[in-house]
Amino acid sequence: MISTVEERADELKRLCLDYGVQWLDLFVSASTGRHAPYESDLDFAVEFQPAALDA
Repeated sequence: MISTVEERADELKRLCLDYGVQWLDLFVSASTGRHAPYESDLDFAVEFQPAALDA
């Protein structure tokens, strides 16, 4: 995992709980080790809990 995500893991966990995230995955350059912090963004795939979609 890249350092930016590791450093903010607690914040990501809180956001996932607050917004009913069931599954979160990091993909593309950040997941392959080719992430350039000042040139690349972070790509996340998100699946929400069914109840979160009804809100």
